[in-house]
Amino acid sequence: MDPHTHTIASRAFQDFPGFPMPESYPRYPSHELVLEYLRSYTDHFELRTHTRFAANVTRIEPEWTITLDGGETRRYAGVVPATGHDRILRRAVLPGDPKVETIHSSAYRDPAQLAGRRVPVVRGGQSAADVLTDSAMYATSTLHSTRCGF
Repeated sequence: MDPHTHTIASRAFQDFPGFPMPESYPRYPSHELVLEYLRSYTDHFELRTHTRFAANVTRIEPEWTITLDGGETRRYAGVVPATGHDRILRRAVLPGDPKVETIHSSAYRDPAQLAGRRVPVVRGGQSAADVLTDSAMYATSTLHSTRCGF
């Protein structure tokens, strides 16, 4: 994660009810502070004891019974499918067969990847805005291409 990344929503709109973000946090906290807050929330409510990491759910049945990839079944009061729509890579289709390197924002880690390069950033979501900010500071030139929002 780029160390320059900050949230686009203020801390007042990101915290969980009954567990506010610390007043010492800036209005728009860095990703490190958001992670610190989430870990603090997890520890406060002892959620780690109820969490199984690196488990694949293979089936969800009525009455909220789930089956894990090893065959284990568990029953829950409810299930929240959090599939992470942003984890699906969406790449721009470039005409012809351009001989240029393309980097999806999920592979972007550091402004050094942009230093001394001519960088076109395609699309206009939060990740694009993060890359654009670094590109404007570190790349030789930056071009932003997005659809009209009308």
